[in-house]
Amino acid sequence: MNTLFLEEDDDVRQHELLYDYAQASALSVDDSMAFIAEVLESVT
Repeated sequence: MNTLFLEEDDDVRQHELLYDYAQASALSVDDSMAFIAEVLESVT
């Protein structure tokens, strides 16, 4: 198993920013369900 340990403050800060960006750009639960349903309909 490959595990990543962040020890430097700058490394932690960069990963926090990336996580915050991903979280802010994520769809809501309802929008995610609608998107998944739409994709499923298009491939079946």
